[in-house]
Amino acid sequence: EVGGDQMEMEILGKESGRLINVAVEMGKVRFGLEVVGGEEGGLEDGRFLSGPDGGKLDIQPVSVGNPHCVTFRESLSEDDLSRLGPFLTGHPAFPQGTNVQLARVVDEGRVEILIWERGVGRTSSSGTSACAVAAACVKRGKMAPGKIQVQMEGGDFFVTVTEEETVRLEGPVQPVMEGELTPELQKALLQGVDKPSRFYFETPSGRQS
Repeated sequence: EVGGDQMEMEILGKESGRLINVAVEMGKVRFGLEVVGGEEGGLEDGRFLSGPDGGKLDIQPVSVGNPHCVTFRESLSEDDLSRLGPFLTGHPAFPQGTNVQLARVVDEGRVEILIWERGVGRTSSSGTSACAVAAACVKRGKMAPGKIQVQMEGGDFFVTVTEEETVRLEGPVQPVMEGELTPELQKALLQGVDKPSRFYFETPSGRQS
C-alpha cells in the first residue's frame, strides 16, 4: 500500500547477490500542466516554456501519482542538469514543485535520462522518473508503445507503456537496511498526534538522526 492505494508487484526472479527483479503495475499516467498542479494553457503550443537563458524548453508534464517535468534534449550534460533542474522544479508553472528529467532518445526503445528531484536535487535513479519519461516518449510519438529501456546513472529500468497509457515498471531491487520501530514510535505513529519531529537510529558508527 502506498498513499492509501494498492500497487500490484510481481517477483520475476532472483539475480546475483541479494538482487531481486521485480515488476510493478504503476497504473495510468496523465499528461498536461494541470495534472501536476499548474494551470491549463500555461505552456506555449502546449509544450514550450521559456528557459533561464530565454530559449525555449521542450517539456512534457506528466503525473505518475507525483509530478514530473520531462525535458527533451539533443544531448545530456551535468551542467544542463545543474542549471535546468533547480530552474524547473521551482518554476511558477509548477506551484507544487516538480521532479525534472532531462531525456535524450538514443534509438527506438531506448532513452537515457538525468534526474533532478524536488526537495532532493540530483538523483542517480528513480522508478517514477523512468515511468514518466517512457510515457512522455510515447505520448510525443518519439517511441511506439511497448517495452522501453530507460538508462540512468544508477542502472537501467524497463518500462512497458500501453496504448491505454498505463505503465509497468521492471527492475532490480535489494534491501538497503533493516530496523525495528520502538514501542514509543509505534504508539506515536498509531495515534497520529504529537509525532516527534526527529527520530534516531543506531549504527555501528554511532547514533544517527
